Parts: sequence; structure tokens; C-alpha cells
Amino acid sequence: MAEPSSYTIRPASGAGALLSTAPVLLFCVLGFVLGGGEQGILWGAAAFLLFRLLFVRRVLLRDHARGVRLTARGEFEAALGCFVRSEAVWARRARLDRYRALLMGSSVRYPFLFLSIYNQAYVLGRLSRGPEAVAQLERLEAMSPGSALAGGLRDLLQAGASPRSPEPGPSTERAQVADHSPPHGSSTD
Repeated sequence: MAEPSSYTIRPASGAGALLSTAPVLLFCVLGFVLGGGEQGILWGAAAFLLFRLLFVRRVLLRDHARGVRLTARGEFEAALGCFVRSEAVWARRARLDRYRALLMGSSVRYPFLFLSIYNQAYVLGRLSRGPEAVAQLERLEAMSPGSALAGGLRDLLQAGASPRSPEPGPSTERAQVADHSPPHGSSTD
């Protein structure tokens, strides 16, 4: 069992989870129509898995996933570079990020652009670069006023504490708890 400091909260949206089933259903329907019958449904499901694991995870989320792995290993400087690159990528893919549930099968509540900036703030805090981390969180609060995630980490940093993944509580009642990833986002979403 991992130490409590390695637990993270990965917010998932109920609506996002429902919408994220659309791509797999589409692949299965296409398999049924093109492949004929139940065998086609299986081929469609297999095609979706390949799409999700190879294209979405290895291509679209490459920098984000690498940053998550590096953060889990405590390699914060290298993770920071990954999250900076992820921000640049998702700044150019705003429409894809907005419709991530339908197009990528991702039910994560927050846009990947938001998560890349948040994760930058997190690793900057872990690197004892508090003022830079707070600046990133102020950017997030400008993007999403009243964000509990950004506000909570900002308050922690301003109090002089080193950020750790928060324990589940009242502000995260619909969150999932997972091991070995940075504060928000996952290597698979």
C-alpha cells in the first residue's frame, strides 16, 4: 500500500463519464455494421482499445503522461518540462480539449490545459519555487474563477507548506482516489 502522501485525487465528472462511453459505442457500432454481427462488435471494441491506448495515450497525452510518471518518481524538474510542453500542446488543441469525453473517451473533469498548468504549479511547489507556483495558480484562477483546486494549492503554498496530494474530504466528494500520480490528471485520461 502506498503512503498517504502519494495518494492523489482524480476528479471525474458524471456527465463526462457518460459521454466518454460514446467513442467505444461508436467503434462497436461501426464494427457491427462493417464486420457484421457480434464478431464485428468485438472488433470494434478492440479497435477502440487500440485507439485509446496507442493514439490518445501515446500521442495526444504523451507529455502529460510522462510528467505524471516523472512526478510519481520524484523527478520534479523533468516533470515540469513535460507539463510545460503539455500546456503548449493543449493551448493549440482547445476544441479537442473541450470535447475530450466525446472525442477521446476521457471523463476527467478539468481540461488538459488546466491540468498542465496546475501540475506545473504542483511540481514548482515541490521544487521550493513557491512564487512561480503561485503565479501559475493565479493564471488558473483567471481561467477558472473560484477553482477550489487552484485556491487550495495556492493557500497551501502561501502558508509555506510543501504541497502533497490532498486527502479526500468534503470538497472532493465525487473524486476517485488513486496511487502514484501528480495531484490532478492521470496518465490514462
